[in-house]
Amino acid sequence: MYLPFILKEVTKRKSRSIIIILMIAVISSLLILVTVFLNTYSDAIYAPFKEIDANIILQKSSDNKAMDMKSKIRIPFGKDIFSEKEISDISSLNHIKDISKSLVVWQFEKNGFTSIEGIEPENFLSRKYKSWISDGNFIDTTNNKTAVVESHFAKFNHLKIGSTILLNDIKFDITGILKIKEESQIFSSNVYIRINDAQQLSDFKGYNLMYLKLDDISNEDSIKNSIKKINGKINAISGNTISSSLGNITNIYQKFYFLGLAIITSILILILTKITSISLFEKSRDIGILQSVGWTSFDIIRQIVLEMEVKIISGFIIGSIFSFCFILILKNITLKFSSIGLEAQTSISVPISFSPFVILIYFTLIGSISGIVAYILARKMAYMKPVKNLVRL
Repeated sequence: MYLPFILKEVTKRKSRSIIIILMIAVISSLLILVTVFLNTYSDAIYAPFKEIDANIILQKSSDNKAMDMKSKIRIPFGKDIFSEKEISDISSLNHIKDISKSLVVWQFEKNGFTSIEGIEPENFLSRKYKSWISDGNFIDTTNNKTAVVESHFAKFNHLKIGSTILLNDIKFDITGILKIKEESQIFSSNVYIRINDAQQLSDFKGYNLMYLKLDDISNEDSIKNSIKKINGKINAISGNTISSSLGNITNIYQKFYFLGLAIITSILILILTKITSISLFEKSRDIGILQSVGWTSFDIIRQIVLEMEVKIISGFIIGSIFSFCFILILKNITLKFSSIGLEAQTSISVPISFSPFVILIYFTLIGSISGIVAYILARKMAYMKPVKNLVRL
């Protein structure tokens, strides 16, 4: 192998080389960008659950009972309280590692409503919220009528540590400011109080929200099916649910990833075969000359394959650089979800990660295909008699 000769051959037919390099650059950048974006999308829909250490969140649909519209404190529209038997049956299911229960109620006032969540003091959800306190202390478990307020709500309403907030005309002392992680804003409420206080001020003796932590995420569908058997009105919300509400893109992507990859591979083989065939046909006279001066078939095949690989590597590097620059410019993917606590749209912004593993996979795929195609076609011409190659042009 003579490297300068390979580089000279690559640059000899500039237009042909540029076409191949640009084609590989486009294909590789498309493969990388589509994969990176969909992988980031998959991470985004599971990020809210990951941040609060839960895999599934349960809510129960109501029977459309008439609601007391005069009451200041109400359960969110369309939601109902879990019965003690339902809670017991769900708690006894296999694969459930831990459960956190809470009561979410709305306080309606002239200028809008406030979302209030009563939480149990020592469950995994409370421990997570406690770690997010940005100022002050978490809910005082020894004293009633203490509250923690979400940071955006506190800023908008000019609330701070030591202030009081009226909940159903009862004063609650603010002991802490809670800064919810951006990824978990979908589950946020405005005010957090003890579960006993929430039940007393609302007269609802129970829970309407359950956070489930599973022993393994692969058991998600099994748990959902079991919960439906307990009561068909119980809605299980998870990353898959959010994906479905957003068009089920991730599930489709995961399901048909290998099929799409096979189609792309087939198209790539056809394109490379066509271009390599034309390139070798143009080089047939050169191959005949190399045969005449004593080059073996192995030398010719190796030379042609290496020429093709130089073009492929150049194209792939250009495609990877373009992909990387595009990701640097875009930086994040933003998705909108319906918030459970507030019933409003919440945006989640997730940084796009440029995975070296993805690059390695597609580099190996494209490099292997191009090498195999070049080898098969070059072998056919290298084993022809020199005179046939010399008279083809």
